Amino acid sequence: MVLLRPLLAFAIHSNLLDLAEKYFTSLFEPFKSANLPCSLEVSRFSNLKTLSNESSPPKLVEILLTTPHSMLTLFLPGDSSLSLQIQTPYQHSQTTYQWIAPFTLKTSSPSSPDGEISFDALSDAESPIMLAVEESLALITSQFLGPSWRKIELHQFERQGQRIRVELRHIDRDGKIIVVNGSEETECLNRSLQDILANISNTTK
Repeated sequence: MVLLRPLLAFAIHSNLLDLAEKYFTSLFEPFKSANLPCSLEVSRFSNLKTLSNESSPPKLVEILLTTPHSMLTLFLPGDSSLSLQIQTPYQHSQTTYQWIAPFTLKTSSPSSPDGEISFDALSDAESPIMLAVEESLALITSQFLGPSWRKIELHQFERQGQRIRVELRHIDRDGKIIVVNGSEETECLNRSLQDILANISNTTK
C-alpha cells in the first residue's frame, strides 16, 4: 500500500500532463500555422530527474512521495504567455491531509498581466486561457493592420466602412485562425496571417 499510493498518483499526474499537453498544443498549432511568433515549452516531472540514479526501493518511494511538478508554458504574440503547473498531491497516512489543486495557471496578457488561479480541472480554466489567447491574436492583428484600421470588437476591425474579423476556431478538435472579409473566409493553414491581412489592406484602399 505504501508503494501503491505514490505509483497511482504518479500515473494520475502522467494522465493530467498528457491531457494538458494536448490542449495547449491545440492552442499553439494555429498560431504556428499562421507563421506567428509563438512557442510551447514542456517540463515533465521536473523534480524526478534524479529518479534514474536511485536503486534503493525506499529512496525511490521517497522521491515519488515528493509531489512531482510539470510545467507547460505557451508563449504567444504580443508578449503574452500562459504557464500551467501540474502537481499531484499525495496523502500520507501519518499526516493530516490537505487538498492541493492539481493545476495552477499563471497568465500574462493585457487584461490579466499578472493573473494566477488554481483549479481542479482544465475545463475550469478554459475562460481565462481562451481570453489570453484571443487577446494575443487581436493584438498581433492590430499591429499587422496598422493605425488605419480601428478595432471595434475583440475580433473585428473596421476601415472606411469595411469590416474584417480574425478569430480562432476549433473544428473537430483542430484549431484554425480564420480571416473573414465580407463573405470570404480564409484559413491560415500554413499561410502567413500577416500576408493575408496585407493583401486585404492593399486591395481595399
